[in-house]
Amino acid sequence: MANAEVLDAVGENGQNGRISDYAVTSAADETQLQSQGEGTTVASQDAVPENPSVELPDKVSAEISDDDVMTAPKYATTSDGELKNIETGETVTDPKLVGTNDQPADPLAKTDGKSFIPVSMDEVKDQMEEAGRTVEQPSDASGSDSSGDNSSTDENAGNAGADESQPEAGNAGNAQDNAQAESNDKNDQSTNGQSAENQSSDGQASTSSYVSETTPTVRTAKLPNNEYGAHWGTYNGTPAFFDYKNNLFVQQAKGVIDVSEHNGNIDWAKAKAAGVEGAIIRIGYGTAALDAKALRNISECKRLKIPFGIYLYSYAYDNTFASHEATNILNQLKKAGVSPKDLSYPVYYDLEDWTWTGFQHPTSPKVYEGLVNSWYATMKAGGYTNLAVYSYVSYLNNELNSSSIHAKTQWVASYGARNTFNFSMNYRGWQYSAGGRINGISGDVDMNALGNYKAVSMEPYSPSATYYFKNSISGGSADKTVVYGKAGDTVFSGDWDGDGKDSLTIRRGNVYYVKDSITGGAADKVVGYGKASDTVLAGNWNGRNGDTLAVRRGNVYYIKNSISGGAADKVVGYGRAGDTVLVGDWDGDGKDTLAVRRGNTYYFKNSMTGGAADRVISYGKAGDTVLVGDWDGDGKDTLAIRRGNAYYIKNSIHGDAADKVIGYGSSSDRVLVGDWNGDKSDSLCVRR
Repeated sequence: MANAEVLDAVGENGQNGRISDYAVTSAADETQLQSQGEGTTVASQDAVPENPSVELPDKVSAEISDDDVMTAPKYATTSDGELKNIETGETVTDPKLVGTNDQPADPLAKTDGKSFIPVSMDEVKDQMEEAGRTVEQPSDASGSDSSGDNSSTDENAGNAGADESQPEAGNAGNAQDNAQAESNDKNDQSTNGQSAENQSSDGQASTSSYVSETTPTVRTAKLPNNEYGAHWGTYNGTPAFFDYKNNLFVQQAKGVIDVSEHNGNIDWAKAKAAGVEGAIIRIGYGTAALDAKALRNISECKRLKIPFGIYLYSYAYDNTFASHEATNILNQLKKAGVSPKDLSYPVYYDLEDWTWTGFQHPTSPKVYEGLVNSWYATMKAGGYTNLAVYSYVSYLNNELNSSSIHAKTQWVASYGARNTFNFSMNYRGWQYSAGGRINGISGDVDMNALGNYKAVSMEPYSPSATYYFKNSISGGSADKTVVYGKAGDTVFSGDWDGDGKDSLTIRRGNVYYVKDSITGGAADKVVGYGKASDTVLAGNWNGRNGDTLAVRRGNVYYIKNSISGGAADKVVGYGRAGDTVLVGDWDGDGKDTLAVRRGNTYYFKNSMTGGAADRVISYGKAGDTVLVGDWDGDGKDTLAIRRGNAYYIKNSIHGDAADKVIGYGSSSDRVLVGDWNGDKSDSLCVRR
């Protein structure tokens, strides 16, 4: 029965960390994508180069040459395009791994669905010898005994790791001792590795207007499977991502995941609540294949308003095939109901070392230039102009070593201490880990930091907003008209200074501009709280001090009892991540609490706790817009339903007919509720 339903408490969200791991912090102390547990970890000396979560093979067959490329944990690709088992040297013919003459295989099949950065076998062999693992020598190797003389290997094994003092994951302070990091130092790209404390604009291609830079606040985070110290922090008061030596990679950054069918059925509501701020979704690969979860992932991101982009893995070997790959994307996006305006991130062309029976990937940058240009031309003809290239550093430095391609490269994989690609784009992305763990996703997931190297103005032009206030529940002309903020602002009403009168607060990202009076002009107070992606509620949670803010992430609420940043004063779980939530003083005790709405059924709580609802009613229709206010001044908040410009007002928490019906404004108006004149009764304000 409806009146007996128990609303889910925090446990439904599946969170498994200390409350402090999820505490809301101020704008200057905010950590992005939060690890929800440990991903796969491998001791540094036993890990494949460039892939810290992948263990080295036990041995390398003599059939695998130094010139071959390790393209998966078990396999290497030869210069002839064959896929071989690294340990046995046998050629792989399984169509699920190498495709057929007519159709390429899912590129993630040979990596068990996980991202992997290809690496030359000579690097792998060197690492194996240092780790004391078996590297078979070819029978015709100069000066080698066919039985294999392992004296050199044994000697290396005895000293394995002696010169590699690896830091613990996320320990940026000791990362300078990391041997891989020292190697990266020697090959540092100066335009990409400037100290965050002393940057210049040399080598930056962006022509955006930059804002001034300040010394960063750094807060290292334990990032899954990145043992080399790359970390989140803040810079210029915005979330930022740094390499292991605190060199800025991007500011104004977002924590983004990239996903495919191999991530299974993602609970996107939980992932969003865990801190995921965006997604890059695999649409497919080649000219025909559709990722089995692409349509679901796109639909869920649209439903939950999670910003997303798209990528397609390329098997192109000539310009015609590349154009057909673009046509595949256009067809699949049309099938998914996606248009260019739906995408917050680009459509990425994923260029990597691939294996396909009967074909070989290009090796010439000139050939790749033609492929990229053909793909771009077809995508633009289909109406998509926000386009970019994705790859990994070694491929960009060899097969893709073209200024034309580099100028289009925005998103680069590198799982080490720093990303050494010399970006020319100001907006850029670093796929920094293939082993993230996030609530709502089973197993490992790729983690990315996307943002601007040089800060840019994030606020597009918006005209002013005008507010028309009524001091009674009636139609007719407004009692007061005020211009404040911009038309695109998110606005809250509340009694911010405890004087008994409600006024306005404007939200831009995670910054709040608070007014203590119904006037225009400058804000009386400006505070930062939570994240730009948070859902925010306003209420008087403790019955004192007036109204304050609460951040909602899924079904967890982080409550502040003052207009300030910093940690939450209280954290509670109530309802479900997909619920619509209302705030009001339902029992007249002076404290606001929550109600969740499911269709036209409302579950009211009279305390800020989880557990069963204190009262359940049905009112109106599932599609109605609902407002909350104390319409008759009795000290208790009740509901009002809006249909167009008509308002159906209830003065008690019951589900029968409305007590009063009025018309005000127009059906296109945005509406706020508040006690604008301090008479203890709420009334309406329309915003245009």
